Amino acid sequence: MSLLDTLMVRLQSEAPTLARNLADLDDDARRELEGVVGRFDRDDSGHLGEGQRRDLVRLLVLLRKPGEAESLQWLNKVLDYLDVNANAKLEPNEYAEVMGILDDFRRSDSNNLSLSHVELELLYAVLRHRDADNSHLLERDERRSLRADLERFEKWWEEEKEQNPLVKEILGRS
Repeated sequence: MSLLDTLMVRLQSEAPTLARNLADLDDDARRELEGVVGRFDRDDSGHLGEGQRRDLVRLLVLLRKPGEAESLQWLNKVLDYLDVNANAKLEPNEYAEVMGILDDFRRSDSNNLSLSHVELELLYAVLRHRDADNSHLLERDERRSLRADLERFEKWWEEEKEQNPLVKEILGRS
């Protein structure tokens, strides 16, 4: 049984609402979700411990539509940028930072507690724009600057919408 299949069985009792939301994944969504789940298998054992599952559930319930391929695709892209050591694993320190950034960013396109695929796409656009050396990874200074800006979210977001051409393009479509 795959890591995702095992997880789905565990979610039936540990997070039944999330399990229902993930029950009918199409092939694209399943592939994207496998990518997210694999980031929590930090030791490549093919098994997620209780803490890893809890962290994964906390991440997935932030998504407005956790079973939607597009949301999972954007989440994977965001996680790639925030993977400090580029090992495709979400280490505990990275997880804490990711959750903080996602939590702050939930206000970018709506005033609810979940992240839509548009909000994830906007966050990805912010990360790309901040990536000065085009490394597809936020360096320590770029990360620190982002966290500082997110602390003054409303003012910063207004500036970002004016100055970031990628954000302008996305907002122009919606």
